[in-house]
Amino acid sequence: MNTPARRVALSSFVVLAVFALAAASPIAAQPTDLIISEYIEGSASNKAIEFFNGTAAAIDLGTGSYRLETYSNGSATVSSFVALTGTVAAGATYVIAPTDASQTLRDLADQVTGSGWFNGDDALVLRKGGSGGTVLDSFGQVGTDPGASWGTGILATVNHTLRRKSSVCAGDTTIGNAFDPAVEWDGFDQDTFSGLRSHSVSCSAVDTAPSIVSTNPTAGATDVAVASNITVTFTEAVTVSAASFTLACPSGTPFAGGFVVSGSGTTTITINPAGDLPAGTSCAVGVVAAAVIDLDGTADPMASDYAWTFTTATPPATISLIHEIQGSGLLSPLVGQVVTIEGIVTGVFQGAAPALGGFFVQEESGDVDADPLTSEGICVYSDLVAVLVGDKVRVTGTVVEFHSTASGLSSDLTELGSVTSIVKDGTGAVPAATPISFPVNAVSDLERYEGMLVTFPQTLTVTDNYDLGRYGQIVLSNGRLPVGTHVTTPGAAAVAQEGLNLRNAIVLDDTSTGQNLDPIGYPAPGLSASNTLRSGYTVAGLAGVLYDRYGLYMVEPTGGLAGVAFTPAANPRPAAPAAVGGNLKVAAFNVNNFFTTLDTGPDICGPLGTGSCRGANDATELTRQTAKLVNTIVAINADIAGLLEIENDLTNNTIQHLVDQVNLVAGANTYDFIATGPIGTDSIRAAIIYKPAVVAPVGAHATLGVVPFDYGNRPPLAQTFQLNSSGARFTLVVNHLRSKGSCPPTDPNDPKYDPPNNDQGDGQGCWNVSRAQAAALINTWLAGDPTASGDPDFLLVGDMNAYRYEDPITTFVNAGYTDLIQSFVGPAAYSYSFDAEWGYLDHALGSPSLAAQVTGVTEWHMNADEPVVLDYNLEFKSVGQQASLYSTLPFRISDHDPLIVGLNLAVNAAPTVEAGGPYSVTVGFTTTLTAVANDPNGDALTVEWDLDNNGTYETVGNPVTFSAVALLPGAYTVGVRATETASEGLFATDTATVTVIAGPAITSPASTFFVAGTGGTFSITTTGFPVPTLTLAGTLPAGLTFIDNGDGTATISGTAAPGSEGTYTVTVTASNGVGTPFVQTLTILVTAVAGAAIPVLDGVGLGLLAALVALGGVFLVGRRLS
Repeated sequence: MNTPARRVALSSFVVLAVFALAAASPIAAQPTDLIISEYIEGSASNKAIEFFNGTAAAIDLGTGSYRLETYSNGSATVSSFVALTGTVAAGATYVIAPTDASQTLRDLADQVTGSGWFNGDDALVLRKGGSGGTVLDSFGQVGTDPGASWGTGILATVNHTLRRKSSVCAGDTTIGNAFDPAVEWDGFDQDTFSGLRSHSVSCSAVDTAPSIVSTNPTAGATDVAVASNITVTFTEAVTVSAASFTLACPSGTPFAGGFVVSGSGTTTITINPAGDLPAGTSCAVGVVAAAVIDLDGTADPMASDYAWTFTTATPPATISLIHEIQGSGLLSPLVGQVVTIEGIVTGVFQGAAPALGGFFVQEESGDVDADPLTSEGICVYSDLVAVLVGDKVRVTGTVVEFHSTASGLSSDLTELGSVTSIVKDGTGAVPAATPISFPVNAVSDLERYEGMLVTFPQTLTVTDNYDLGRYGQIVLSNGRLPVGTHVTTPGAAAVAQEGLNLRNAIVLDDTSTGQNLDPIGYPAPGLSASNTLRSGYTVAGLAGVLYDRYGLYMVEPTGGLAGVAFTPAANPRPAAPAAVGGNLKVAAFNVNNFFTTLDTGPDICGPLGTGSCRGANDATELTRQTAKLVNTIVAINADIAGLLEIENDLTNNTIQHLVDQVNLVAGANTYDFIATGPIGTDSIRAAIIYKPAVVAPVGAHATLGVVPFDYGNRPPLAQTFQLNSSGARFTLVVNHLRSKGSCPPTDPNDPKYDPPNNDQGDGQGCWNVSRAQAAALINTWLAGDPTASGDPDFLLVGDMNAYRYEDPITTFVNAGYTDLIQSFVGPAAYSYSFDAEWGYLDHALGSPSLAAQVTGVTEWHMNADEPVVLDYNLEFKSVGQQASLYSTLPFRISDHDPLIVGLNLAVNAAPTVEAGGPYSVTVGFTTTLTAVANDPNGDALTVEWDLDNNGTYETVGNPVTFSAVALLPGAYTVGVRATETASEGLFATDTATVTVIAGPAITSPASTFFVAGTGGTFSITTTGFPVPTLTLAGTLPAGLTFIDNGDGTATISGTAAPGSEGTYTVTVTASNGVGTPFVQTLTILVTAVAGAAIPVLDGVGLGLLAALVALGGVFLVGRRLS
């Protein structure tokens, strides 16, 4: 803008006696700052304000944050303002006008801004120091609406020009007092601009003592060049000498070289040291007031001495590279040494606690080494100079290893402390973030990135949020981390999984060292009951600087907490549990210490009145806890529920209270409970609630109170239920085995010394032996049907404090129970988290018959995934958080997730059995009998045999042995019976035939005779079973025939023809399919008719004759035939 030269007539004069006689009032003192000198409220937008600088020095409007405020229509608050810019010379004016004023008016203005501006009824205030700053002058009365204007006639503030009287030397600083323009202003016609840019005042010049306006170096200045001169600027010209100043470097020690003073008689004095000042030294300069005299009418000295200090620059230091400081190990090789680094700021966390209090610097790319083991970044623990990301800085400080310890873990963070210098040298390119992928080869590998800007290319999963509320931290990993014994067997494999987990995780910190902050930073804009941060959420593209504290490697996000974007869709809150089907729903839930006896300190709980009280600390917490627990139970809507960690009181008061509260929501008499009274000696016990409309208890409950069911393993609770609709039964067994913590003492002299139950380093924690013994005892106990249910259906549920592959669960599975969660949910199942690892301690195990009736199993993930700070407790929460972090919704009522089992419970049906066979066995031998027994419900069966067919089933087993050692050949009937081992006595029977067999033998004589012409019969007999078949080979005498009678006998009969006399030999064979056929050589003698000569017998004939005589035959002895 083309601005005309200013003309200013400043009348500053000494009041003469003559003037004093003529003056009506004393002349005012010289103005000390700007005042409003002219006001134009003309036609249209012709408005302007002129300011006058009546001081002896120029005024920088921008540095002083001067502004003109408008208070419209009687407003008591600022309606609008104009920030003034530029400089007003001493004795000069400064004009501002709106952009829509006439060109004539705008040409007269120093600053043109805005439009519209003020009207005649609006008050104006001139301030110095910005909003709320010092009031220098005002026009009008703030807070009062005068109507159309203040004043009347030519002095009306509407459609007139008003100029400040020359006698006004100070502004009106009381903005709310009454305003009458006639007092300090002269009026002119509308659109009178001729007086703009000129103003004079009739003010006396006050003779004041000189004072110091500025110094160079300034007070507290650092890095002052050692060759610098020192200048002092006064408010007016002064006379000085070397005696007017002192110079000490260091402070307290006069500068050895002395100095020369120049500029006496002017406002700016120069002190020129004789030689360079000492480097890196604090120097003190003093001004001797009595030796500084002004040059005006009265010679005035300074009012008081003046002193200030500054620090000279340290000589350029040798730059240490950050990787040299970090070294290739866990600790810096330069600990304790003062070093200077130079690099780019990558992350800023400066500020008072709880901020981290420092920033991170990383080497520029050209200074990076080739060693992958050395970090290129470092933490600078200093707020000495404020820095920004991208600043190039040179920092001098001492190398330290900041040691921190928590929960048995410790860290040493290499950093620069005791920082003496931070010099900013422009800006530079922020180094590219170094990618880190999980798992790393070793946790210690992260040390090579300590202090560096890093990024994680993988999508990471929130695997732990336990410390979110207290420390603002979460653990991220490449996928949810499983407990070792959840995915593999205890021992080396489980330990290897634990090691992999450690190499697969990083802590995300909230850039703070504070605890229990409000708000809790994650997730943005802050954690609340409705803005949760669940485990299972994911984060992509995480970037920050790597930090090492309390034994953990952490990421401090450089983009702020709001820059960390979580993905809730990866694991959204389940509003309700999944359906499990069936005609009966059974749930189990560790409710995390529900007590109606408040935990106020004394150990008065448990049946003995000496146990620790748990749960709510006061009535408010109990109300909050009850509301969440009631809504959880109602949402699950189980027909039967096993509850763990219920107060083990003497009167059932706690479980009664809970059921009463549930029924207030679910409806009267919806639930009832098994009134067990106290169980065991612990402060907590198992409990069972049920819906009487759906099931009914059968018989009394049963519990097991022997060792190891002492204080550690809570006694199991068993109760048989019958389905009202069908009469079908099953037995629910609620368990709570000993926890993995509170390990036995290691002192052999301690009476509780128990080495086997200490942590064996196999992944199962402490008390594993005790838990496994308890599991074995439960197996034995249930095998005896402790509730006398007569039904084989058992469902074991509860907190076993053992993961899937641990010994207690293996003990149950080896006894025939099915891990129902593994069968229905699979390896991704979990119900509990500890130290960022996941698995399920809460189990459902079914007996063989019950497992076949399970329709579904689910875990309702409404607790374990949620931050613990969202629970009902009040401690460590601000008043606001006690409301914002709490909801009566079920989420985070406990640290365990409920499990739910669906059963299609069927009425027990009788078994079937088939005896098998037919069977056969040789006399003198044994054989195996095997029955086929089945039960429609999968119940276990006992098979018994009646082997002697006497009606008594005296032989148990299948298969069994049948003995024919003492039996005769023949067919024998045996019976078999299959009975349900634990049932209402249902059984089935069947019979089979066992054939006792023997090999064939011919028992009749091996010779016979016939008389020719005379009829006769010879019988052949046998033994053996089955009955042998007889065949004959050879030629019979003429007239004789062979017949097999089919009953193990045969006959040779007929009339031997005369003339057939002689000896015949034939072969008779007996066979019955058993063993080798029996072959007999049969000799037949045919003799002559009675009275006929008998031929002389040879040896064979004589033998045959002897045989015949033996048979009682009568023979005639004749002569030997020749």
